[in-house]
Amino acid sequence: MARRMARRAAFSFVAVLFLLAGIAFLCVAAFLMLAASHGAIFAATVIGVVFLGVALILFGIAMLVGRRPVAVAPAPMPMAGAGAGSPVAILTPVIAALAMGISQGMAARRAMRRPRSQD
Repeated sequence: MARRMARRAAFSFVAVLFLLAGIAFLCVAAFLMLAASHGAIFAATVIGVVFLGVALILFGIAMLVGRRPVAVAPAPMPMAGAGAGSPVAILTPVIAALAMGISQGMAARRAMRRPRSQD
């Protein structure tokens, strides 16, 4: 297991080196292309602004990733009794709604059972 991890780390390190070399060659190619068409000062400015922009974006992402979520203390459990948080106070509107729903259902059933007058 340790040997496998060491191989993975070695291959990853070599891959990062090749990645950096590729990025360096692409930057040189971009600089030469811009320098040939617009001049060396313009090319250096554009390449510098691109790198600065990427760095600022990465710093912003790092600031967002590094934040820890703020732990919020759980709300205290309500005490038993007739207070606003008691089970009786919580269940009273639920029971009232249930009773209203049952009465509405019974009224709807009665309305369906009535014979309709034919006009």
